[in-house]
Amino acid sequence: GEGKWKGEGRPMIDNLTLAKNEILGELDELNSFLGLAKSLVICKDQIRFLTKIQNDLFLAQAEIANVAGKVIMLDRIRHEDVLFIENKTVEIEQELDELDHFIIPEGHQLACMLNVARTIARRAERKLWPYKNDYDEYHNELIRYLDRVACLLFAMARLINKQDGFQEKPPAYYSRHLSERREDR
Repeated sequence: GEGKWKGEGRPMIDNLTLAKNEILGELDELNSFLGLAKSLVICKDQIRFLTKIQNDLFLAQAEIANVAGKVIMLDRIRHEDVLFIENKTVEIEQELDELDHFIIPEGHQLACMLNVARTIARRAERKLWPYKNDYDEYHNELIRYLDRVACLLFAMARLINKQDGFQEKPPAYYSRHLSERREDR
């Protein structure tokens, strides 16, 4: 019989299932990349909160996989988790110079890995946005959480580079822009 199979033995998949699988893949990639980055971390505090993020990502994956509501989730990412990430970010940013321009993502190997993880978090966040209204408030909290995780990873990368003595560099266009502004004076 045909059932849910159609054509060359491929299952029929609706758009929401495809989107859900894409989001699950992004979260899995982010989680794996955070594990790789942790292999270079020396500070136990950083290992602890990166591990917390990894565990939170498993909660997010379980909730997204449960879109049909077949299982009652006993735990999920909550506003308190978003606040935890925000507070960590503020704590780290207090040790950094304020930025008024983009910087090239480079430097220490761990900083580079965290920047890649940041872009994966942003990609997962972007993939959730179109479905924002299809889910309950939890998924909106997850979008906020991924946004804050990306900000935290950026701040961590900057701090690691600072501690390693690496000088942040703006893109070339910014340097040209500053030169032109000085010449106009």
